[in-house]
Amino acid sequence: MELKLKYTPEAAKAYTIATGKIPRYQTEVPLGQMTPEQRALIVEMVDDIPTTGDAPVVYAHKAAFVSPLVPTTPEEWVEVAQAWKAATEAAKRKEFDQSQEQAQKFVAKCEEALTLEDDAFVKRVQERPYEEKVAYGYRWKPDRPELVEPELDARARDIAERVQVRFTPLQEEWIRKAIQRDKEMEALKVTARQKREDEKAAWIAAHGSEYLRKATGAGYDCQRRYVEERAALEYPGYWVDFDEDAQYFDRAAPSEAALDEALRVGGQVVWRVIALEDEYGDTVKDGAEAVRVVLAERYSLYKMYENCED
Repeated sequence: MELKLKYTPEAAKAYTIATGKIPRYQTEVPLGQMTPEQRALIVEMVDDIPTTGDAPVVYAHKAAFVSPLVPTTPEEWVEVAQAWKAATEAAKRKEFDQSQEQAQKFVAKCEEALTLEDDAFVKRVQERPYEEKVAYGYRWKPDRPELVEPELDARARDIAERVQVRFTPLQEEWIRKAIQRDKEMEALKVTARQKREDEKAAWIAAHGSEYLRKATGAGYDCQRRYVEERAALEYPGYWVDFDEDAQYFDRAAPSEAALDEALRVGGQVVWRVIALEDEYGDTVKDGAEAVRVVLAERYSLYKMYENCED
């Protein structure tokens, strides 16, 4: 039988120095030279003896086992098998301890939750999505339930049920109110969109170009054309940031010209960041004073001024 083994770097080096060869990942096991007791140790390292001729991979309880030596004799194979068994038992102990720790932490969390006032508990979970909210984090779902000691498992189940009984109705009420708020917000958004559409239609009818009136009358949206025409009429000399990617900062002390313009249009004087390319082809950031105003509650418009010092 052949087994697939991984080796520690030290084991691989020692084997190469001793034999002048590189260790093979797939290694022949001299079962014929072993006693039945020794073969039992080897067979224990694999889940099943393959019937297809493929060599099984040796694992140490889910984690890949790394052999401390490259075995060539029956005695060395026994040593590897014993190392595998020790690693497997250590991994199982670790999983067992982790399962107990998980249960203990869960019980402690539930005990702490039961000391909270109702509002405090609901506030703790109110940031979760609706589908996760009902008793979120207080359902007993251990990673490895078969490893949890029965007494501890029963304690975790009991206290989880107590948390459910007390707080699920509170959370469901919070969810109901939150969903209602979301519906109201969506209704406000729909109303605002309809208001913008009505405003757009009225402006086009009163001030739009012949082309814009004809195109929208035929069912075309023409949103960009509408914004361009309205901006040109109401804010001549301004440019529209359709992509909303312009960077700007507050202006501490605006120039008088920019201040007068901002007061006239009800805008804000800002310092507009401008990306430029220097003589070496690198991008550098410069800036200029600008007046920013919002059109139709959506689009930022800018009127630029010459660069000036504060």
